[in-house]
Amino acid sequence: MSDGPLYNVCSNQAVGTVPVYRVNNGREYHMTTLTKGEANWATDFQMGFVYNNQIPGTKPIYRRYLHSNGDHMTSVDPNEGGASWQTDFGKPMFYAF
Repeated sequence: MSDGPLYNVCSNQAVGTVPVYRVNNGREYHMTTLTKGEANWATDFQMGFVYNNQIPGTKPIYRRYLHSNGDHMTSVDPNEGGASWQTDFGKPMFYAF
């Protein structure tokens, strides 16, 4: 079940935006990243453009990581998943509408 999109990306690059990608590890895991081919994972596609800094109307987007199995999730909640999950970067990964 889905509550709808977590965030929206810009389809065209604007001032203050950077590309955002979906990458995969060649097995079952996918991850959202600002770095094409992060961790030597294959880049599936460029999702669009997001903001590096918060501007009016955007919300912080966090990437959470579960060390026990290497799973990642993207969330607007820096505490989603509980204490066993950690926020990558220690801050929002990016900002989006």
